[in-house]
Amino acid sequence: MAAAAWLLESRGRRLAAVLLIAAVAAAGGVYLKRVAAPELDRTVSARAFWREISSRANEVCVDQIERNWRYGLNFYSGTPLPECSVQPRLWRVRQSPGQPPNLAAATPAAISPVDLHPPGVVTFPFRK
Repeated sequence: MAAAAWLLESRGRRLAAVLLIAAVAAAGGVYLKRVAAPELDRTVSARAFWREISSRANEVCVDQIERNWRYGLNFYSGTPLPECSVQPRLWRVRQSPGQPPNLAAATPAAISPVDLHPPGVVTFPFRK
């Protein structure tokens, strides 16, 4: 493109050179919008992930995820999703390092409302 624009300019066709540069820049913008934007949306924005989980938002809690994803989910959901440690639900949002978050089914033990064995409590089997 640069060589063609230079050639047009050197032959006195400045308007054609400018139009060529504008057309190539517009084509590059359209290409980025069609190809790169969806991939960026999937890998660095919570928008696409929220669309995926929004239909079951009342069944989802958030496990440990990166802060920027957490903020993004809070933005798109309007009401922050609860932490799984505080309010366990049927589905958990989890994230592996360097990967976008994903939705995983919670284990039955994780959603049990009763904790039969609180941490740090040792029962004494003998009584006087």
